[in-house]
Amino acid sequence: MNKTIIILLLILTYSCKNENKENIKSTKFKTKEIKVTEKIEQTEQTELKKEENIDSLKVQEEFNFEYIKSRTTGLSEKISVSYNISNKNENFIPKDFLIKYISPKKVDIGFPESLPPDYPESYSFRASKEYEDFNLFTFSYDDESCCTTLYAASTKKDTLDIINIGVIAYSGGDAGWVGKKYGKWINDYSISNVEPSEYDEPVPEKPTETEIDTIWSEIQISKKGILKYIEHHKVKYIGNKQVE
Repeated sequence: MNKTIIILLLILTYSCKNENKENIKSTKFKTKEIKVTEKIEQTEQTELKKEENIDSLKVQEEFNFEYIKSRTTGLSEKISVSYNISNKNENFIPKDFLIKYISPKKVDIGFPESLPPDYPESYSFRASKEYEDFNLFTFSYDDESCCTTLYAASTKKDTLDIINIGVIAYSGGDAGWVGKKYGKWINDYSISNVEPSEYDEPVPEKPTETEIDTIWSEIQISKKGILKYIEHHKVKYIGNKQVE
C-alpha cells in the first residue's frame, strides 16, 4: 500500500513539473510573440513616417518656380493660343497645384471669375520668365464648351503665391459667337492685344446681321508684378454700319 502511494505521489509531482514547464514555455512564447508584433508595428510606423517625409519633400521640390521652369519655354514675342504648344501635352498642371495656387485666386483680367480644378488635363504650362522682384508664367485652359484661353500669372519672388492672373489670348466660339485675342510683347512689362469677334443674331423675318467688334488694348505689368488692363480703342459694326 505504501509503495502504491509513493508511486502516485511521484507521478503527480512529475506531471506538475511538466505542466509548469509547458506554462513557462507558453508564457515565454507569448511574450516573444508580443515583442515581435510590437517591433513589426514600430518598423511599419517608422517606414510610414519616412514615406510621409519623402512625400512632403517631393511637394516642396515640385511646387516651386524651378518646377515651372522645367515644364515651360521662354516667352515668345508673339502671343496667341497657338504659340508654345510643342510640349503642351507633356506639361499638364497637377490637380494639387491647381487647388493650392490657381483655383483660389480670382482672375483679375478676363474670364471666368475663377478657374475650376476639376479637369486638370485641360490645363497646361506654356512659358515663363524671371523678373527682379517677381516671376511670371503662362498657362492654357481648354474649355470644351467654349474656348482655349491663355493666361499670364505673376507670382511672388520666393514663393508661388499668385499676385495676378489675366487673359492674354484666346480662341473659340459658342452659340453664334466666334472670337479670338492675340498680341505681342512690346517690352518686358507691356503686352499689346487685338481682340476681334463676330456675333450673328438671327432676327425673325429679317436678314441675319453680323455684329463685328474689335478692341485694341494693352496689359501693363508693374515692377511688383501687378497686371493692369488698358483699353485703347474699340469699334463695332452691325452689318455694314459702324455703330461705335
